[in-house]
Amino acid sequence: MMTTQPQILSLFYTVLSLLVLVVLYQGVKKYKERRFVEEVLEHINAQSDKCVQDCSILYLACHNPAFKEMNGAVSEYPGQMAIVLEGPDWFVRNKKHCWRRHHVIAAEQLSQVPVHFSQTMQLYCRQTRKWLGPEETARYLREHRKLQAPNESAM
Repeated sequence: MMTTQPQILSLFYTVLSLLVLVVLYQGVKKYKERRFVEEVLEHINAQSDKCVQDCSILYLACHNPAFKEMNGAVSEYPGQMAIVLEGPDWFVRNKKHCWRRHHVIAAEQLSQVPVHFSQTMQLYCRQTRKWLGPEETARYLREHRKLQAPNESAM
């Protein structure tokens, strides 16, 4: 089968259009993630006496299969982080009480929760300024819990 020049041009424009759509999608996704981080920090600063500019942000849904493991990891996490929790009001209030060291925010209080966060777990790592997926989030929290354990025993 012989390909003509108009068919080649048509294929080229189709591929180019798809590339443009992918780039636009990724740009919008990054913008929404950045805006989400800004809104969480604004929310924390409105409720806190001291200004927080640089903290890790954990997005967690209560019905996530890994929630039990994350619950323990967050409870033992040595630092302070913002936790955006998706779940019923009573559950969020309970976790605010359990996780007093952290800033717990109900996901419903925020207007900029990215759609692709729903039903999942994400961690914004302040050191790398990148979002970690569910597996990387679990690994990050476990590693930081282990790193802190020897220092606490020395005290």
